[in-house]
Formats: sequence, C-alpha cells, structure tokens
Amino acid sequence: MAKDIFVYLPDYRGLITFYSLIVAILIAINIYFLLKHGGVLLYVPLVLLSFLFLFLFVPVLRNPMLIIHGNEIRISSFGKWYTISFTKDLRAIVLKDNEVLSYKFESDGIYYQISPESYIESDEVEQRFSKLLKRYNGTFKVINK
Repeated sequence: MAKDIFVYLPDYRGLITFYSLIVAILIAINIYFLLKHGGVLLYVPLVLLSFLFLFLFVPVLRNPMLIIHGNEIRISSFGKWYTISFTKDLRAIVLKDNEVLSYKFESDGIYYQISPESYIESDEVEQRFSKLLKRYNGTFKVINK
C-alpha cells in the first residue's frame, strides 16, 4: 500500500520579499550617491542596509520546503535535503497555551525544528504531525513557553 506524499512550501506572505525589495532599492540609491559624491559617511548606511538586506533575504534563500511521506519527513534548507523519521528522531514539542508551536528533532547529531505555522498550509501540516504524534510510542520532552 503506497502512502501519500505531502509537499508544503514556506509561508512568506510576500512581506519579507517586499521589504527585501525596498531595502535593495535603498542600497542602489546609496551606491548611486556614493559613486557620484563619494565620502566615507555614505559607507555607514550602505553597510547597515546590506546587513538588513541579508537579514531579510536569507529566509527567502533558505526556502525551507517540507515533504511528509508516511513517518518520513524531508526538509529542504538552502537547496540541501535532510531526512528525519518522526518516530525515531522526535525529541521535544514546544507548547504555548496548550497549542503546539514547533517540533524538535535530532538526527545524526543535527538538530531540526519544524514550526507548522511557517508553512502556507499550516493547519494541514499540524494535522499531519498530530496524526503522527498519536501513533508515536516513544518519549519526548514537552517545553512550555
């Protein structure tokens, strides 16, 4: 019997991409004035805007896609895929007001944290994880925030 495969994409809601675009435009304006007028003082906002751009744009580059296939979870980060097993690798669940914020896993010495809220179909991701959790026999830590 083949199990269904579910693919989930990150939820950016366009805001991160929009803010990254605004910061990129500000960087271009800063570079224009730097080339036209020169001056050491124009390097300060350029450096700050560059750091802000990286801070905003790295999540877009990271593109954390999620594939759930039976008990197996595949996570993509920066284009590299990692495979974890829900039943073997679950270590903790983070709760706030009795609602699950995230699931923490550890596989081959690498730690992963999956927050269903960070995906477009967050309710569906939470449902899949809830079903897997009901079939889970092992122990895990519960962290209340």
